[in-house]
Amino acid sequence: IKKIKIEALKVQADFKVFGIDGYVERIEDKERGITGIGGGVDFSLRMSSGDLQSAGKVAIVFGKNRIEDYKFWYFDASVNLATIMPTTKGLPIGVVTLKGITGGGYKNMKVSYNSSSISGLTFAPQKGQWGFRVGTIFGLKGDVASLAGLLEMKGETGKGIKRVSLFADLEALLDDENAPVPDLE
Repeated sequence: IKKIKIEALKVQADFKVFGIDGYVERIEDKERGITGIGGGVDFSLRMSSGDLQSAGKVAIVFGKNRIEDYKFWYFDASVNLATIMPTTKGLPIGVVTLKGITGGGYKNMKVSYNSSSISGLTFAPQKGQWGFRVGTIFGLKGDVASLAGLLEMKGETGKGIKRVSLFADLEALLDDENAPVPDLE
C-alpha cells in the first residue's frame, strides 16, 4: 500500500442501556484555502419501552483559512435532562424542573439560523466574527407550562461586543379548560 486516505469516520453503537452515533470528518475547500476537522456525537439512553432517546449532542469544528491566515472553530451542544432523569422529567428546582440546556460558541465564523442544528445555528468560516449562546428549558410543576430562555452575545474581533440578546418563549399546556390549577407550594 502506497497511500491510504480517510475522509471520514462514522461510529454507531447500540448497547443494552445506551447508544452512540458519532462521526469525524476532514473539511477541505481548496478554492477558499480552508482545511479542518469536524465531528459530532449523539448520546442516547434506552427507555423502559426499549426505545433509544437522545440525552445529549455535541458538534465541534476546528480549522484554518490558509489564504486569509486565520483559524476558526465552533462548538454546539445540548443536554436533555428529561431523558437523563425520566422519573422526575428533569432536574427539580422548587416549583420548576430544568428539562434541558443548550449552548455553543464560535470564533471567526459567520452564523446563520437553522432549526435543524443543535442550537438552531449553522456556521461558515468568516474572519472577525465571534459569539456564544446558552439556553435553558424549564417546565412548571405538573407540566402545565414550559419556559425556554436563551442568552446570545455576538461580537467582532477588534471592535468588541456588537449585540447582546435575550429570548424567551412561554408555552401553556392546558388542554382541558376544566383542568385544576396545580398547587405550587
